[in-house]
Amino acid sequence: NDAEALSQILEDPTIGDFEVKRLLNESSYKLNQEIEIFFNERQRCDILLLYFSGHGLSFQVVLLT
Repeated sequence: NDAEALSQILEDPTIGDFEVKRLLNESSYKLNQEIEIFFNERQRCDILLLYFSGHGLSFQVVLLT
């Protein structure tokens, strides 16, 4: 998937050498918690990258009158 491919590139010491944390199929609560931790643990000179890839739900609304 795209998240796995991007994380491999970013982790590669010859390309990005980033510390990567992947969260897959987590609840919105868990995602919010991890994003808050991610930004709170930063240092002034850190370079941060937050990549989010999601899938929405598609549905049809039928109104009965």
